[in-house]
Amino acid sequence: METEDVIDAINAVSVGEADALFSFMALVNYYLNKYQITNLKVGGDIGIGESRLATMRMAVSKENEILASILDKGIPLVSDEEYQAIHDRWFGAQKPSAPTLTLTAEEQRWLAQHPVVRVHNEKDWRPFNYNTDGQPQGYSIAFCDLLAEKIGFRAEYIAGKTWDEYMQMIRDKELDVMLNIARTEERGNYILFTDPYLTIAPILYSREGTDPVSSIEDLFGSAAVVNYYTNMLLVDNLQLGGRLGIDAENPADLRLGVRDDWRVFQAILQKGIDAVTEEERGALESKWLSRPRTGASETGSKAAGAVGRFAGRRIIIIIAAVFVVLSFGFWLVIRATKGKDIVLNFGSKQFRWLTLAGLSAIITVVVLLGLLLIERNRRENFAAAEASLVVTLENAEARLGLWIKQNKSYLERLGRDPELTTLVSRLLRVDPDSESLLRSSVLAVTRMFFQDQGKELPNIGFFIISPENISIGSRRDANVGIPNLIADRRPDLIERAFQGEVLFVPPMESDVSLSEVTGAEGEKNPPTMFFLGPVRKSDGSIIAVMTLRVDPTGEFSRALQFDTARASSDTYAISRNGLLLS
Repeated sequence: METEDVIDAINAVSVGEADALFSFMALVNYYLNKYQITNLKVGGDIGIGESRLATMRMAVSKENEILASILDKGIPLVSDEEYQAIHDRWFGAQKPSAPTLTLTAEEQRWLAQHPVVRVHNEKDWRPFNYNTDGQPQGYSIAFCDLLAEKIGFRAEYIAGKTWDEYMQMIRDKELDVMLNIARTEERGNYILFTDPYLTIAPILYSREGTDPVSSIEDLFGSAAVVNYYTNMLLVDNLQLGGRLGIDAENPADLRLGVRDDWRVFQAILQKGIDAVTEEERGALESKWLSRPRTGASETGSKAAGAVGRFAGRRIIIIIAAVFVVLSFGFWLVIRATKGKDIVLNFGSKQFRWLTLAGLSAIITVVVLLGLLLIERNRRENFAAAEASLVVTLENAEARLGLWIKQNKSYLERLGRDPELTTLVSRLLRVDPDSESLLRSSVLAVTRMFFQDQGKELPNIGFFIISPENISIGSRRDANVGIPNLIADRRPDLIERAFQGEVLFVPPMESDVSLSEVTGAEGEKNPPTMFFLGPVRKSDGSIIAVMTLRVDPTGEFSRALQFDTARASSDTYAISRNGLLLS
């Protein structure tokens, strides 16, 4: 097929209108980087010989041979580093291809049969695995969430047990996966281990200014654990003593442990671990294992301290200057009264005015200094509050983003469930009016099907939406056989779902009061939110759209309650219209 230019050719291949394009790699790479197109790959060269490869040259007029000679001499002077910098800027730096995750048919069937995996969540092994106010946190938790998103399962965290209880649970098949576990010969009798997903070296720490600690008897700890607590407790006077030289095969290698009858899942998890990119690992380690008060943060802290010290010195200088001025004034008064009656001069009107002026000056200086201190403290408090809120916002966005991705992944799999496809096909054959649909037995079966899905994605209702945007299935009788709520308020999202997208529907005013579905009191209909996705037949064709209604006071709110750095750990979400969502 013909296209007008390279951009049109790239777009045609990207959207599937063409199978391949032939062009220069540098030219294609430029547009791929410029427009952030990521689904094209190099298929290979087309067999053109070395002598026929295109080369780029400079040309000057024949009358300007001196310039041609100068350019010929200048080109070899461009260093390899300079050439590479120019190449990377305009053609894009060569990036290693991201690892892929490919599951066999057997592994895909296994995941379909086991959508929920029970994972251990410890009480307090910071920063790897701990629980705060019912919210699992830590590096290992975040790593497991990442694997769940990549692979397509839902992690159900089991909290509140001791380590020995967890070990017994995995023996009894009451627990499926152990996080951050070291491999031993005895554990290998009932646990299948993955390769390490993190290696931590035991490190010696000592106080700055003292001789380095050099033996395990002096101090023993994990670098990551110490880094976490030094940051949390604002301790900054420790220095690194050195590594202990302990065998890294034992306590320093953190692995995933899988119950011994789930060998297929062990292989799936290993593929997931192998598919984690260096960027993803770096982001997790930066968030959970590093000491944030280094680099820019440490510089900011030092700068703030320097500003405070400067302000303190400035106040002292001002006080000293006022003292000198007043002392000089009194000296002048005393000199002027020399040889006269001191008592009479001290009681004179002139002396009283001088005294009043001096006291006024002192009071003015004290007031001004107090105002300066108050203003400085106000600015520092506002800056600290702003920094804390920024961190809270970033963490909230990350947690909610992960929550949305996990639920969208689940809805994508649910839309391909053969049982659901059969039920929806039967619903589509029923006359799309309320009376016919409510009389049909298939609606009751469909409601039972979605009731069971609440274990994987907690929800308070569902819709099955026909291509005519009619709700042919719902938890509530009043919604059956009428135009769908989302199709009425957000038709653009329904259209995208029928085109194959799985979406999160932003909060909107509910069509029912919250008390009807959750028992909560409220005069106005509260905000409601949905996950929306297509229902597909085995050949991939879309026959309907389904939604799951999410209670904002449930998992959505719990995803926000994680910030323990502030005195109040309550975090709230507010809609554009000012409605409290969580």
